[in-house]
Amino acid sequence: MSPYFVMLAYAAAVALAIVLLYHFQARAWYWHAASLVLAFVIGYVPAPESFTGPVPDAITGFLIIFFLFWGLGGLLLDMSLHGHKHA
Repeated sequence: MSPYFVMLAYAAAVALAIVLLYHFQARAWYWHAASLVLAFVIGYVPAPESFTGPVPDAITGFLIIFFLFWGLGGLLLDMSLHGHKHA
């Protein structure tokens, strides 16, 4: 598989996470925390023998990157929104 396809897939994961955060704003903090946990679970659980190869690796990487950026972005956005004091 071409390394450019992998870079494009990972860039699409980051872009999709940012677009979804922009469109839907930050949701409840526990959804973003659960997203981070899910990213680590996907990364650390061994894949079955039938799910090996370059395409499943790219899909797994896409999901990990997406959940990491969506989780971290939502938590950071949520913290920055609650930091403002209203008069």
